[in-house]
Amino acid sequence: MYYLLWIIFGITAISIAVFDKENSAVSRFWAAYFIVLLAIHIVFLLTRSKRYVVLKGRLDGKIVFYENRIAINGESIYLDEIEGLDFVFNDYKDKPIEVDYSKESDLLYDIKAKRLQGVDNCVEIILTSGKKVVCLFQRHYPNEKYFMADIFRAYYRQGKIGAGLAMELLGLENEGELKAV
Repeated sequence: MYYLLWIIFGITAISIAVFDKENSAVSRFWAAYFIVLLAIHIVFLLTRSKRYVVLKGRLDGKIVFYENRIAINGESIYLDEIEGLDFVFNDYKDKPIEVDYSKESDLLYDIKAKRLQGVDNCVEIILTSGKKVVCLFQRHYPNEKYFMADIFRAYYRQGKIGAGLAMELLGLENEGELKAV
């Protein structure tokens, strides 16, 4: 509805400017006014679509997953030191925020950030000593976890992730497909 109103204003402004026989100063003023407002609105729409949610902190460090170890900031944790792993993949960089316009609180997102940073992803490492290591990490692509399929298969074969999590991470439908892994 909001955009329809802008389209009507734009068409009105252009029609006044083009088809007004008197070509009075008032009609030219209103035509110019609506055209400028429409141009500003279009620029605003184009620029806000790439705004990101502000990070609460900073990206620091590096986590790399290997088939036999996990390196966190250069320190390696080998799989024989790990009792279990749990992965949570929630978002990725440039993921659009889904705004529910029926909620008043979500209306603020319409003029604020439109994209996520991709930092709401987590790996929980449970060591054999009982210590838990929790790392948040950034994902750049929505299907990035599928590039790690060989690593997840290795973790499953060595018993570091359960069957349900392995099926979810590998995108499998039933346990029969998992046994072929």
